[in-house]
Formats: sequence, C-alpha cells, structure tokens
Amino acid sequence: MKDKPLLVLSHEFPPAGGGAGRNLALLCEELYRRNIPLEVWTTGLKEEDAGFPFRVRRLSKGRKHRFETNFPKMAQFLIRTLAQATLSSRPRAIFSNMALPAGLVGGLLASYWQVPHIIWHHGSDVHAGMPKGAGIIQRVLLRLVWRGSEHAFFVSESLMQMAAGYGEIPSASILPSFPDPRYAQTAARMKSEKTDSHGRKYFLFAGRFEPVKNPMLILEAAALWKSGGEELRPIRLVGQGSLSGELRKKVKDLGLEPFVSIEDPVSPEAMSDLFLGAYALLAPSRAEGLYTTILEAAAFGVPVIGSRTVGIQDAIESGITGAHFQENSPEELAKAMIRLSSDENVRKEMGEAAARKNTGLTPAQAADVFLASLDFLR
Repeated sequence: MKDKPLLVLSHEFPPAGGGAGRNLALLCEELYRRNIPLEVWTTGLKEEDAGFPFRVRRLSKGRKHRFETNFPKMAQFLIRTLAQATLSSRPRAIFSNMALPAGLVGGLLASYWQVPHIIWHHGSDVHAGMPKGAGIIQRVLLRLVWRGSEHAFFVSESLMQMAAGYGEIPSASILPSFPDPRYAQTAARMKSEKTDSHGRKYFLFAGRFEPVKNPMLILEAAALWKSGGEELRPIRLVGQGSLSGELRKKVKDLGLEPFVSIEDPVSPEAMSDLFLGAYALLAPSRAEGLYTTILEAAAFGVPVIGSRTVGIQDAIESGITGAHFQENSPEELAKAMIRLSSDENVRKEMGEAAARKNTGLTPAQAADVFLASLDFLR
C-alpha cells in the first residue's frame, strides 16, 4: 500500500489560481522530496503548464485566465474527475484541496475505493465569501463531506471555529498558509545588497478581482480621501477576475485615473519589486481563510491594512504588524491609509514586526504538521 500514490485533488493548481493553489503545490513538492509518492488531478489554463517533479493530470484546459472560477468550471472538474477514476487504480489516500468541489468528489472516490480522505480548507469553501458564513445548502454539503473524512485541516483558527458552528467535524486541526520561500530569499538578498526601500510610493492590492476580495472598497476609500482635500497617494490594484471591467470603469467615473492603476497579474519575481515599493498591502476582503499575500508581503517588510473579519484578523496584530478596519467600511479604510502613509517610522516598525512574526511559516513546517497528523502516511 505504501508504494501507491497519494491522490491530490484540486480545482486550482499553478499556474491557475491564487494562494490556495500555490500553497498546495509547495506542500506537494515538499512531500515528494520526503519520498511520499503523489499524483495531482486538476484543471488548467489554455497555455502550456509549468512542470513539476510529480505527475499532474490536467483533466481540462478550459480556463481563460488564471483566476477564472465559476460553477460550470467546477462542475466540469467534478465530472471529469469521476470519469478519470474509472480508468485509474486505487490510491493510498485522497487529499482534497478545499471542500467544494474537490472535497465533494474526493469523498465519493474515497467511499468507492475505501481509502482515507483528507481535506484542506482555505476559506471560500467554508464561508462562501460571507463574513457570517455560508448558506444552508453549502453547510449541508460540508457536513456530508466531513462525515466521511479522515481529517480536516483549516488554514486559520477563526475559519475552523466558523466551520465548527455548522456541525460536528470528526477530526480537525490547523495547517496554516505559508509564503513561497522565493519571496523570503529575494527579500534577504535585497537586504544584503542594501537595496533602498525607503522610497515606497504606493498602496498595493494583489489578488482576485472578485466580490469576496472586495477591491471596489479601495476605490470608494480613495474617493473619500480625495474629497477630503488631502493629497491622495498612488494605489496599484494587480490581479484578474470578474470585476476587472467594473473596476476600470469606476476608476474613470470617480476621476481617480491619475492615482489608481488596474494591472494584470505578474510573475513572482515582478511581485517582489511591487512589494518593495509598497507603503502597505491592502486586504479589504469580506472573508478569508488566511490571505497568503499578507505573508508574502511581510517578507519585504510590508505591513497590511486589512478588514476585521474571518481569516484576515488571524493574520494581523493591529497596531503591531498592520492595521484593522471595520469590514466593508470605506471610511475606516481611508482613515487607516491616510494614517499609515503619513508616518514612515510606523510603517517601518510594523513591516519589521510582520517579517519577524511570519519567519517560521514554511512548506517544510507545513509538511511536518501534515505528516504528524496522519500516521498512515508515514
């Protein structure tokens, strides 16, 4: 049984997706280095995919862009995964990244093959983008998935507490998000080269342009800042998603074009440059699991201004590593941005504290936690 692979199911896997997919890929690479055989089943982009040392089956390549996520795409993943299972042999265990849709199909296959099922919850599969949690149908689906699972991991304490309010979870613990080690290495190199980071020039948002990430709130806060007569600092929104067109239109309608730019996603190397020039990272999400970009930005000494909501509140020590504001409040976000932009010493102290706090979060540490929780994989 030990020579059979761990079957990893994910609706998103690099180059598609965001932090959850990146975390999964890094964890898989670490497990593979530890001689855990594994195979990933996922979807993909239309262009050529990045290579991995283990097998990655792209069951479809219908995504138009990196952050494209919708019900038809998820349904297609579920159907094609079930079809692929009829052609495949029994794995050692199934590891689903997020409960919906991967956990749902993973539970079906675990029952079919009679193997253990492990789930890693990153956020939207639990809260559905709502601060008070998912609706009744999604809660029922989650309880069905948990009923047959061997273990459920959650990326943050507040996300696990929210899930516990939906019903009993047989076995659960925290497997936190972690930044890509390349960011820490690049930050260390820049520090050793004494790269000047005092000329920070803008606020930065990096992620999906989707309602749950709430990037529109940044434009509302910028408009309030501008209307107050104070000098508005530049803001860069970097990402893709269903709100891309609406964001560009609102920038124009609010007269923010000289100050706000809407930009496409960039490579990790280019993200390093973006972090290096940022006053602070803006995280206005309605709800999160644990926003991986916060951890990546911290490596460069970038504090965060984030909403006081599930997931985000776990990642920020307000007044120490960044600042909280009331969820969905453009007034509070504008005030926090104005305060932070005006005091370079405070920004520097918060950024250094954020870097210290997140130093120990690595793929190796995550793999230790993962294997320690699952005796049958060791």
